[in-house]
This record gives sequence, structure tokens and C-alpha cells, in this order.
Amino acid sequence: MPEEVKATAQFQHDPSYSGRLCAHPNLIFIALRLFQQERKGDAPLERVHDGLFARHQLNRGDTMEKGRKTAESADEISLIAKTSASSQALLGF
Repeated sequence: MPEEVKATAQFQHDPSYSGRLCAHPNLIFIALRLFQQERKGDAPLERVHDGLFARHQLNRGDTMEKGRKTAESADEISLIAKTSASSQALLGF
């Protein structure tokens, strides 16, 4: 398993993780918290600290807006994923 995947699985719920592979777990942490603010997902409802956005040179407002738009599209994204999986099963992939 790639190191990035291991780090992401291990540290995705730890906003203080700042190791050399912190980008993926930190971004997953941010995304899960933003989705929860839109009542999507089951991550704890907690504010993402400004330092985490700064660590990855993200603008809080822009990131929150993109998270909101993505959360609004969650049902459509799920439908696409289910349709794709069904199509692949029918085609024998």
C-alpha cells in the first residue's frame, strides 16, 4: 500500500498532523468537516482552524464555498456512481 494511502487512513481525523505526507489526510479532514456542516456524512461537527487552511495555502471562504457546492451535488454524484457501477456490472467489467 502506498505511503500516502497509509498516512491518509491513519491521520485523516487528526488536524494537527503535519508530517511530510500531511496534504492528503489534512485535505480529507477539511472535506469531511465541510460536508458535515452541510449535513452530509457522519464526521464530527467541528470548526476547521485557520491554520489548517493556511498550511495548504487555501482560502477559507473559497474552500467552504466549493465544499458547499459539492455537498449540494452529493445526491447527483451518488446516482452517477451507482449508475456507473450498474453499467459496469452489466457489461462484465
